[in-house]
Amino acid sequence: MIKLKKVGIGLAVIFAIIIVLGIIGFTFTPTDRVTETQPTTSKADHIGSFSVYKDGDVYKVSFNLKDKDDKWVTEDGHVSFKILDKWNEIVYEKEFDIKSSDFKEFWEYKWTISFSEVRKSVYGTGKAILTFRTIANRNLNATDDYVDIPKYSDEEIKAIYENQYLQSAKIVGETITKGNFEVTLVRIGYFTHLAYDEKETYFRADIKVKNIGNEIESFYTSDAAMITGSSQYSYSYRSEFEGSDIYPGVIKEGYILYKDVPKGLSGQVKIVVGSVFGYEISALRWMNILYSFDIEL
Repeated sequence: MIKLKKVGIGLAVIFAIIIVLGIIGFTFTPTDRVTETQPTTSKADHIGSFSVYKDGDVYKVSFNLKDKDDKWVTEDGHVSFKILDKWNEIVYEKEFDIKSSDFKEFWEYKWTISFSEVRKSVYGTGKAILTFRTIANRNLNATDDYVDIPKYSDEEIKAIYENQYLQSAKIVGETITKGNFEVTLVRIGYFTHLAYDEKETYFRADIKVKNIGNEIESFYTSDAAMITGSSQYSYSYRSEFEGSDIYPGVIKEGYILYKDVPKGLSGQVKIVVGSVFGYEISALRWMNILYSFDIEL
């Protein structure tokens, strides 16, 4: 009987100690400890932040998600990422899946892109567009409006536009001989180039001019014009032809640009490429002799 009492007393003491320790542990849990807020489990409602910046030879890209209460969330999904230049031409794009666990510090998903993976552009900046497709099949979009882009050199840009013109131009190959000049209209077509970081499009006529006389003479292109019906399109100072003081037997080549010619123009057009001041036998007087071609576009 005495042993049973001692055992009972011992058990009572053990239970009492456990209760006291539990009370102490509960009472003295530190209240000034910083508790990190965990991301909610709500479905993503919008992209909270999105940034793309160049750091050395790489782009650093990051974004995070928020719910409708503007609280951070993480979620499985599909990422579509593009970089576009000033004229919305895609210079880089990639798509991939990510897991909720891929979002790390500050609930951000981060990755890098090598600068060399992005195609060059004729303009050095553009924008990045991110689309995140949620598990609910909703597309969340965000844009970074300023992103550095690899840029072509001036020589490369000139070559690009020249090749585009040559591939689309119409070969003419007609020659007119008047006075002391033999003038050939080589080819014609629309020509786009870059001027002060803006694209400009003109109608272009490539010409070849030969002095077949015995004296130094000049071929003037400032009065060049393109005429269709009752419409006239004027010479542009961006033309590239130097016709001053051409020696006998010398051939000069270049092109004339015409302003504001509408795209898709068709039918019969008169292309005046230049003039000289000389004696026109048919008119029996001195005058500006025009060199013009009637062409079917």
